[in-house]
Amino acid sequence: MVRSMSSFTTTFILILYFLLFPIWIVNVTLSQVLIAYAVYWFLFDFIQSAYMHRWAAHNLWNPPKWVQYFGATVGILSLISSPIGWAAWHRTHHAHSDTEKDPHSPVYKSFWHIVFNYKYHDFEPRRGIDRMRNKYFAFILKHEALIVIVGNLLIFAVLPFQWFLTLWAIPVAFMVLNTNFLINFVQHKNGEPTNNPIFWPILFSEVYHKSHHNKPKMSYTKWDPAGWIISKLGWTHE
Repeated sequence: MVRSMSSFTTTFILILYFLLFPIWIVNVTLSQVLIAYAVYWFLFDFIQSAYMHRWAAHNLWNPPKWVQYFGATVGILSLISSPIGWAAWHRTHHAHSDTEKDPHSPVYKSFWHIVFNYKYHDFEPRRGIDRMRNKYFAFILKHEALIVIVGNLLIFAVLPFQWFLTLWAIPVAFMVLNTNFLINFVQHKNGEPTNNPIFWPILFSEVYHKSHHNKPKMSYTKWDPAGWIISKLGWTHE
């Protein structure tokens, strides 16, 4: 088992983004709320769910090379690691689901550890060996902390403050929160995976978590925006 070297950096930035939420909500407009939700959908449903989860970890579709590099870059910048780290971490979860070796079992790990110290979670690096063969993935994992700091500072420098919050900080914060809290904590809180369709507006296809553990598939419902787009673009294995 190993621990990510970028843990402190990502945890610090995540907490900082949550501390900025009151500033955003006081000054936000309705249009900015809708835009923030659209960005949140893209980060959660496409980058985290379709790209990191369904491709990097489970190889359930076939993204073009440019999509692979784009997804990896956005994943690093949005505090959820590289395809190597994400695949190894999630495959470790599947191999040891709801046991003491599970990186984020709520039965054996604390709420704080699962939700905020998620980059401190133990994982087995050998489970990401296939993704390590990609030199770009290996490079961004090796330099993750530096890339996260520089990249997020550049985004902050380019955008006006309220738009930085709307287009980046708030969507990133809630994407990471809902991944770690609603999926890794709530959907495993009784010591086994569950399906929770009520969470669809914020978790999308990830609400079918028990079904996923039973048999990983590209999609479990027709109400799967990222899956529908991927299918229409012809990026599936069929």
